[in-house]
Amino acid sequence: MGNLDPVTVAVFRDRIVSTAKQMASYVENASPSFVTAEVHDLSTAIFDKQGRPIAMFSDISNQQIGYFQIQ
Repeated sequence: MGNLDPVTVAVFRDRIVSTAKQMASYVENASPSFVTAEVHDLSTAIFDKQGRPIAMFSDISNQQIGYFQIQ
């Protein structure tokens, strides 16, 4: 992906992070757990084939999950 322009990379990153957020929404709606459904204590992530994180979303207030760079 070294030959992609910055705008394309930003659009791709935003789409992947949006997918992780949507995954969290599905988990909240389907979860029978009070902690997940009402307190929103959950995180979701998307990984590549080697198991490296590509995008993460955390619905927990004041939790720092770090930054990921798409290379």
